[in-house]
Amino acid sequence: METLIDKLVSQPIYMGAAVVLIISLFFACLKKLVKIGIVIGLVLILYLGYFALTGNNSTEIEEVIIEKGQLTMEKIEKKAEKVVKQKIIDQKKNLKNK
Repeated sequence: METLIDKLVSQPIYMGAAVVLIISLFFACLKKLVKIGIVIGLVLILYLGYFALTGNNSTEIEEVIIEKGQLTMEKIEKKAEKVVKQKIIDQKKNLKNK
């Protein structure tokens, strides 16, 4: 690896080729990111247009999602509480046995 770096630094032709390669890779990645951004923007516009045409209110969907999320959180809290209580009981038993 060190010899490769030394060759790149000592030979101007290799250095120029490496710089051109790095610049072209940078612009290729930038071009891909721009395309992805355009696609995401178009999907978002179509999504909003769908809601505008159908007359659906997105707040209804948000309320359903929030309600389901709250129910899931309550289930998780109950389960976590049971697990913690059981661990405390187990630790107390272990301390008594020692």
